[in-house]
Amino acid sequence: MIFYPDGWELAVDNPGFGELIVIADEEISPRLINGEWRAELYGAAIGTFLAQVTNRALGLDDSEHSGTPLPRFLTAEVARDVLPALQRAVLLATAGTDRFEKVFPDAGEPPTRPICARCNIGSPYTSEVAVSEWCAQYGHRAFGASGSRWEHAQEMYQLDLDRWNRAEARRREDEALAAALEPAAIDLAAARRARRGN
Repeated sequence: MIFYPDGWELAVDNPGFGELIVIADEEISPRLINGEWRAELYGAAIGTFLAQVTNRALGLDDSEHSGTPLPRFLTAEVARDVLPALQRAVLLATAGTDRFEKVFPDAGEPPTRPICARCNIGSPYTSEVAVSEWCAQYGHRAFGASGSRWEHAQEMYQLDLDRWNRAEARRREDEALAAALEPAAIDLAAARRARRGN
């Protein structure tokens, strides 16, 4: 996935692997950037870069975070513009797609199944799940769900899915009704001729 805040390209090629490529290019936004600036960030460097940009956006001293040297064009204003997309890219790069989609669900999409925070059971992006010893002994713990019971998370998912399905059915019915009630297009020339008796 690639995020495109003004003048930037934030590329996450392998979600969950702790890799982030940051590119700023004057071809993308010549008013902000002079030349091209690029950083390939891995692991802790991602967190340090996020802290640097956040501090710059807030006007704080970022000298305590001695990571990737920030480019001169990264003013507080530019940092504030790029920060929301950078936060999302960092989450995707470090937590992976399944957790990213739990934290930032797409509007209008059905709810997603619970995934275990420990062993990833329920993740649509994991082909094989090895149940951890913890899960085998104590049970699964749903990521991003209130309560610790796996069964409760499953029940809440089913309730949310049923609610979403009902809302979608109502939306489709409303669209069909609205389409049926729209007045037919009137041929103005034919109506004028009919009024004149021709």
